[in-house]
Amino acid sequence: MATIIKKCECANPSRCKHAWIVRYRAGGRQHQRSFRYDQKSVANDFALKVEHDKKAGVFIDPELGDITVLDWCERWIRQHQGAANSRSAYATVLSTHIKPAIGDMQIRRVTRDHVQDLLLERMPKSVGHAVIISARTLLVASLNDAVLAGRIPSNPASGIRLPKTQEAAEFADLSRCR
Repeated sequence: MATIIKKCECANPSRCKHAWIVRYRAGGRQHQRSFRYDQKSVANDFALKVEHDKKAGVFIDPELGDITVLDWCERWIRQHQGAANSRSAYATVLSTHIKPAIGDMQIRRVTRDHVQDLLLERMPKSVGHAVIISARTLLVASLNDAVLAGRIPSNPASGIRLPKTQEAAEFADLSRCR
């Protein structure tokens, strides 16, 4: 059961930034989250949500989602069963394009907008369609693995459609025109 504790050892409680602490058990361990003195109702709501999610079997420990996109994707690449050149291509896309954009973000904080901005706005300005497909494949697969591992509730990269590539221009074979 989640409990809410008034915790303030400051000389001036009105300035305390962590006056309410919600403690709960998950995964066999005790966890806690702090709330400001003026957020008692937010702390109550959080405690209720934790208990509801635990009973419904959908609780995801927020600490599990603290790993960065870079670290999680590197882990996924190391465990990937594909060919060595595929792993190498994914590592290149990760270090060149994903790391500068969202690599330092925690996977639980990545949104669909972040992924769409990367794949549909940033990357098309500098690389070809094949590299964008590799980046999408890496993000979808690694974040799907995070969902299966219980680190995030859903995959923010799934279902993002890339625009079709433009077809190559037709060239006339002038050698036949004699």
